[in-house]
Amino acid sequence: MEHWQLKQASLNALTATAEAIADNSITTNSSTQSPAITLPSNQNEWAQLQIQLPVNGCSQGICKPLLRSGNTRVDWLKQSAQAKTLITESGQKILIWVEVIPAALNVNSNIHMFTYRITAIAMQDGRGSQTGWQAVWQPTTLPLAGQPVRLTDMQRVLELLP
Repeated sequence: MEHWQLKQASLNALTATAEAIADNSITTNSSTQSPAITLPSNQNEWAQLQIQLPVNGCSQGICKPLLRSGNTRVDWLKQSAQAKTLITESGQKILIWVEVIPAALNVNSNIHMFTYRITAIAMQDGRGSQTGWQAVWQPTTLPLAGQPVRLTDMQRVLELLP
């Protein structure tokens, strides 16, 4: 039962994070010690974001893409160490991070959009139980602005931890 609840919590975190991206309400300034990082809306802002992010690649859950790294376990552990942490009402801890990946929408129009790889890992402190899911998502897949994001709106949803 606990494992099923963790799976549901991490899947809910995926869709909630996608909705925050779609509504442009995702925030990273959980403390006053670090400046807020905003998600880019064009290629220049994306390049600026890459400069803003630290060498290890993440700041409060917004991360540089791992596409060019060796894709090793160490790379993923660095991402999880810099994830945004949420605690649910039932005491589950959820780690969330978002990789922002630029993608050309239309070669002829010079319009760019972004693909987001969202990772959510849910765990129960003190019990060792955990599960994780990852989704690849583009906001343009929503038929109507303001519509809730469903798992079926995402291009890929992969279970990371059983």
